[in-house]
Amino acid sequence: MPTDIVSQVARWTRSTNRRVMVEELLRAVAWTVTAGVVGLGLHRMPALLQRIHIEWPQWLPSEETMATLAFTLGGAALLVITARTALRIRRRRIDQLGMARRIDEQQGTEDLVATALAVEAGTVAGSPDVQQVVRGKAQAAVAEVRRPLPRFRTPGRALVGAGMLTGAALTLPLLLDEIAELTIPAAEAAQDTEDDGEGEPAMPLDEQTKERIDKAIEQLSRYEKNPALRREARDQLAAAREQLQRALDDPKQAAASLSRAEQALRELAKQARREGLFDQQQMETMSNDELTQSMSQAMEQGEHDTAAELGEELARRMENGTDSDLRRLSEAFRKHFPPTTSPRRDPAETGESGEGKEGEGKEGEGKEGEGK
Repeated sequence: MPTDIVSQVARWTRSTNRRVMVEELLRAVAWTVTAGVVGLGLHRMPALLQRIHIEWPQWLPSEETMATLAFTLGGAALLVITARTALRIRRRRIDQLGMARRIDEQQGTEDLVATALAVEAGTVAGSPDVQQVVRGKAQAAVAEVRRPLPRFRTPGRALVGAGMLTGAALTLPLLLDEIAELTIPAAEAAQDTEDDGEGEPAMPLDEQTKERIDKAIEQLSRYEKNPALRREARDQLAAAREQLQRALDDPKQAAASLSRAEQALRELAKQARREGLFDQQQMETMSNDELTQSMSQAMEQGEHDTAAELGEELARRMENGTDSDLRRLSEAFRKHFPPTTSPRRDPAETGESGEGKEGEGKEGEGKEGEGK
């Protein structure tokens, strides 16, 4: 049946062209992602260098120029990828006659299937008997064909390259932050040590600086004792306090120690922005007495952030607590927040005082009269 030959070849042709389309689109997506990551890297390169405290060289294009260059290259790459994909799809597409020739090549039938298709299309003339013979042989040849479709070729290298480049772009900022935290304090300390060794002997710290460092150590020690503080935050406070103490003990290393203390406090600030300073679970395990006492001390010492966090926990307990819980909480409040009302004078005493003043006034008038 000649129509079976034509329909079968048409199905194989459509399936082959769909595979070609999918392959080329996957390859185009991989190259587009690669171009986008490279363009983003050019755009963000100055900011990435700033993460490790490296200034953008003056002889290189400015940040605005780098951004313009990145967008220009990205747009050009997108146009090239689109044109290349369209050309590859057009070149790799196949028609029914091409599929018939591929079948003949695979089966070794010497253009039998292609001739049968031409007979069906009316492009080849011949006697009906010859045409019938050609159709019969082509039908038998097509029946023996096992899907003459090319294997699906995934653009593995392009996809893997795009994935690796994207992963590197996502992890590079975090890696640069870690490198900065590890290398910069050590480099500063080494530089300070080198300067101390080569230069004149380090001068002792003046009394005013010592007092300021002592005050900072005292404040850090007080902050460390806060039971609601996160463990990581407490570790950073302890590291800063130890470095400040080392600056007092060894003036030669004072600059390096102060730099390390500053780095620890900087890391603490970063943790505070990311996770907060206080551990909610730790605050929930504190008793009412501990909570109110910590809040009272924080208010007395001017630690408003700490007092606000503890106040939120107290408000939560008031909202969710039972009557007995509220009574115990009230007792803890009265214990650590004593009333500070100013004494009022009794009105009776005020009246007596007024009468006394009137009497004194009359006595004064009497004395005045005697004087006259």
